[in-house]
Formats: sequence, C-alpha cells, structure tokens
Amino acid sequence: SGLLLPLSLAGAAVPDAGSVELAARFGALESVEQISISPNGNRLVYVGAIQQSRMIFIADLVNGGLPVPIFKVDPADGRLYWCRWASDERLVCEIGSIVNDAGTLLGFSRLFAVNADGSKLVRLTAPTNSRTMGLMQYGGDVIDWDVPGSAGSVLMGRAFIPENSMGTTIKREDEGYGIELVDTLTLRRSKVESPRRDAVSYIGQSRFMNERLRSAGKRCTLVEFPG
Repeated sequence: SGLLLPLSLAGAAVPDAGSVELAARFGALESVEQISISPNGNRLVYVGAIQQSRMIFIADLVNGGLPVPIFKVDPADGRLYWCRWASDERLVCEIGSIVNDAGTLLGFSRLFAVNADGSKLVRLTAPTNSRTMGLMQYGGDVIDWDVPGSAGSVLMGRAFIPENSMGTTIKREDEGYGIELVDTLTLRRSKVESPRRDAVSYIGQSRFMNERLRSAGKRCTLVEFPG
C-alpha cells in the first residue's frame, strides 16, 4: 500500500528552496497544522503543507532565517499528523493512512523518529513478521516524553500481538496493551508494563503511569516508574 513507502523508511524527497519560496509567494503554504518547541527553547518543529503534501519544517529561534523542510509525505503515502521533540535533537512523528483491503477500509498508524536535520530516520513502531497472528493497525503512541535518566527515549504504549511458532522454537504469546521504554536512536526496547487484554491506555506523568482499565468496577491503579 501507499503507507509502506514512508513507514518502511524508503526515503522522502524534500523540495528544493525554489519550490518552497514559490509556494510561500503564491499562498500555497497552508497554515501551521501542529507545532512543538524543543526542550531548550532554541527550535520549533511544525507540520505544514505545500499543495497536498504534508511536511516537517524546522525553525531556528536563535539565528532566525526561513524554516527548513526536512521531510515530506505525499498524499499517496499517507498523512503526517504530528511531530514532537524527544530531545533537543530528536523528533518523533506519526503517519497514518487508510488502506483498501478487498473493499474493506482499514486504518493504520506508524511512529518514526528523525533528527532535526532530517538524518537517522527510523521506525519506532514495533516490527511484525510472517508469524504475527493479526494486523498491526495501531502503531502505538508516546505516553511520556520525559523519562528520568533516559535522554532521547520515550515511554510508548502499544498493542502486543501473539506470534505462532512455525519455523522457530520461539513462540510469543503476549497479547494486549502494554508499555515499552524505547530509545529513539538505537531502537533498543525494554518492557515496562506487560501487556494486558483489559487495558485501554496508560497516562504517563513523569515518574508515574496511571492505568485505566476497561473492566467495569475496577479502580484505576497508579504504578511508579523505576528510575
């Protein structure tokens, strides 16, 4: 599907300075759709558009100058929804798309990370394989951006899908919604909260996570994040 191009990180063309200038001159650059300031306050990242393509722009608040486009997503490849700073140099963004699967429209989302200069682009959404027993439509979400002692890492909530053991001695049976600590540069992942089938979401609050359970009658529990 068209979603595979940006989400497989095959590369994205960035328009040259001439096309950006032309778009700005004739009003083709739409208003800012989403914006985020870096932790040190030196730069802004925002999602804007040139014609139908959504783009990531970086604005230097210290030295000034025109915003610099670092990444583009064309309509055929999905929709760029948002970008936020995981550190002063690292960004996390979300792409979504609707795929027509034999007449059934399926929504997909994926998270990726990229440096503020457009380099070191990686997919943050957990990988799947031929043994995965289901579709990974939900690409996860960041529930905490400020993890003590883990600069550039984020707490991610995601769906865990079981895998069969065909062709391997390893069988993964985890299922439900759980939490991982993910390094946005190395992609190192460590499980913080094991997946639970009755978990709806987690809310990160610095050193704490507030878990909301689907089952009626269960009270919310507060879990301290180690660190």
